Amino acid sequence: IVSDVRMPGLSGLELQDELHRQGVNLPMIIISAYAEVPAVVRAMRGGALDFFQKPFSSVDLIERIQDGLRINRERAELMARNRQIGERIALLTPREKDVLQGIFEGKLTKVIADELGIGVRTAETYRQVIMQKLQAGSIAELVRIVMEAMPRHRSLLQ
Repeated sequence: IVSDVRMPGLSGLELQDELHRQGVNLPMIIISAYAEVPAVVRAMRGGALDFFQKPFSSVDLIERIQDGLRINRERAELMARNRQIGERIALLTPREKDVLQGIFEGKLTKVIADELGIGVRTAETYRQVIMQKLQAGSIAELVRIVMEAMPRHRSLLQ
């Protein structure tokens, strides 16, 4: 989004605030002929990608717009990946989540089995099923997958 600070009706900064209230998280570039320090600070604290003072180079603006498009694409890819991970974790049974919690905490299979009152082979079977459901090739990858999903889905393992 490219917006001027001074527009009739809704200012660029008010637009930025309103988009945040509505949960719209798009890269935003603010422009103004009057780059007053409070406006620049407010825009940048509000998450603006950049603030251009008129007159400015159209080449610089186009480069920042391209940066914004790249950032937005990367955010969308990350959100899609986290959604997929969350969906896969949701497929886990409560017992599988218990085993996953133990794995995530770095516990040995034997310790997980003892804590859950199940056999070691059963815990190993759960671990294999978890790795298949979460499409992890190793324990390290499994932990990374769960860590990626945690900021978005704090209660995944509960």
